[in-house]
Amino acid sequence: ESGHVCVNFMRAGRTPWLDEDSPTDLERARSAAGYGAYAGRYTVHEEEGFVLHHVEVALIPNRVGRDLQRFFSFSADLLTLRPPVALRNGVEVQRSLLWRRLD
Repeated sequence: ESGHVCVNFMRAGRTPWLDEDSPTDLERARSAAGYGAYAGRYTVHEEEGFVLHHVEVALIPNRVGRDLQRFFSFSADLLTLRPPVALRNGVEVQRSLLWRRLD
C-alpha cells in the first residue's frame, strides 16, 4: 500500500561464519553467493502484466538506481513474480518467486 517493495531470499544450508565479527573474504563471498536482496519503490503496469521495482538499495551494487521488470500473475492467495528470461552460460533460465498472502 505504501508503494515500497523489499525482497530478501537465501539458499538454505549456508555455512555459518567461524567468527561473526570477522569473517574471512571467502566466508563473505560464499554467503553473498547464496543470498539476494533489494528494496525500493514500485510501479504497477496492470494492463501490460508487469511491475517495475525501482531499486534504491541492493546487495548487487549494479542494480542500485535501475528498474527491475517482473511479470505478475495471481491465483487464489498466491502472487507469482517472474523476471524476464535470462541467458546463463548459453542456457535460457526462467525464475519464479511465489508470494503467499497472510491473514
